[in-house]
Amino acid sequence: MFPENEWVISSKHIPLTLFTEKKIDSFIGMEGNISMGMQDKNINYAMTSNLDPYYAWESDFRIYFGDPNLEPVDYHQEQEHLAVLWQLKEDNWRQPSTQISSTNGSIFGNLLILNQSQSVEFSNVQNIFWVSNHSETMVQEYLNRNAESAPQTCDFSEISGFCEVENSKLTNQYAHEIYIWFV
Repeated sequence: MFPENEWVISSKHIPLTLFTEKKIDSFIGMEGNISMGMQDKNINYAMTSNLDPYYAWESDFRIYFGDPNLEPVDYHQEQEHLAVLWQLKEDNWRQPSTQISSTNGSIFGNLLILNQSQSVEFSNVQNIFWVSNHSETMVQEYLNRNAESAPQTCDFSEISGFCEVENSKLTNQYAHEIYIWFV
């Protein structure tokens, strides 16, 4: 999970250093903005975990999935506990503000999240990638996405997928969150 000969930043820097003998730095002073802290410290990788997080913001992965400068590159999961390795690099997703005319969902950087009964009206979109957050494999679904696969309908009945937007409005009719990125 750890890159060779690279520094990683984490709130669990002391136990990780002791048990892995890797070069680990601390999140201290970052106030939740991991990508800016990584740039300031010239470190390309960060690890977050929802298992006994030192900072409350560590366990909310939505802000990292929406950060246009971070991409998940690996993860480890045991039951509901999840650790994700993030790399500092620009992603290829478009900004929601240029793709939608209105939504009652939540926007985190380049990520739109729709809870049950929330909707989005598209203004300029042809394709989206989405992941249902009812699955314990959400990070895996994101990492295993395949843009070459045949587009599905945008009914959110699967776990994840690319789809062509045919209607100008989509509504989440399920109890779980839907994470949407714009291609």
